[in-house]
Amino acid sequence: MPHKSWVCLVSMEMNQRKGNRHVLSLESAQRRFGKLPLWICVAAGGKEAVRDFLLKSGIDENCILNGKLVPTCNFMRRNMIVEDDALYYCCRNIGMPSNIPRVAWFPSRENIDFDAMTDEFIDVKKKHLESIRKKTPCACSGCAYITNFWDYEHESDSLSVAEIAFGLDSPCQLSCSYCKAYNARNKTSDENKFFVRNFDYVRFFSVLEKKGILDDAASVTFASGELTLDPRIDEILDAVEKYSICVLTNGVVFNERIARLLSRSGSRMDISLDSGTRETYAKVKGLDAYDAVVKNIEKYAQYAKIGGGDSRSNIYFFPKTPMRKTSRDLSVWQRMSVRAV
Repeated sequence: MPHKSWVCLVSMEMNQRKGNRHVLSLESAQRRFGKLPLWICVAAGGKEAVRDFLLKSGIDENCILNGKLVPTCNFMRRNMIVEDDALYYCCRNIGMPSNIPRVAWFPSRENIDFDAMTDEFIDVKKKHLESIRKKTPCACSGCAYITNFWDYEHESDSLSVAEIAFGLDSPCQLSCSYCKAYNARNKTSDENKFFVRNFDYVRFFSVLEKKGILDDAASVTFASGELTLDPRIDEILDAVEKYSICVLTNGVVFNERIARLLSRSGSRMDISLDSGTRETYAKVKGLDAYDAVVKNIEKYAQYAKIGGGDSRSNIYFFPKTPMRKTSRDLSVWQRMSVRAV
């Protein structure tokens, strides 16, 4: 926050009154206060225009405390990906290099020290964000997701986690043709099954909360496998009940507790129907459950409408899928207020 020895630039307008406060022109401020650090107090959308104005007016760039564009990574700043082998900072499925930063479970997957893991996660995050900022070589070098953001001092190095995504392999009853890693045909190893079935969600979130790592508006995503079939679903939902959630599901099974959480503002559900007809569904998913999923989409959508949540069905089109067979039932999605195709 700015203090009494800083000048806050709130406008490029000269000698205007804002309420009971007089806004000085840049020239007047310089005459009155001399060479003081400047803090640009305008929305991000107008910050670049103000910065350009200051530079053109002869202000040294080093005097603008929050007027620099610096490289950073929003994935690393805000995300935590929980996989069966490690904690990640970004998703392995978006074209990242194989050596992306991670913190492997220790001392073992059967006996995780969540306190030590969390501390290590933050330390690695600090080191990589600093390397990205200074453009020194690190595991993230060359990543396309490194972009320039305004240097907001404290905000740019925020260590709080805003999004936690679980990629643990819950069981699934389908054999989706596009699912290459986790599906009913490609079973996980007994070792992974043991880890998934014994992961201590309650302890994990307790440690994150105790250390103050979670953002006040943090959201939790369940992305791999089928959460509605997990035998520990009530225990899992107990651990995340206070947060907004995102559930990626095939929609074959309706879960009322998930539906109630979906009614919370900020929560959403992505239902992978992947087709517009029963025939296409069976071909893509390996099971004739089209009618059941359509019915469940309608039920979930009703809960979402009550509380401002979001239930959306993602429909994917494959090269060998005749479009006329798929498009003829698109009226179904209009009736169910599907938002994403």
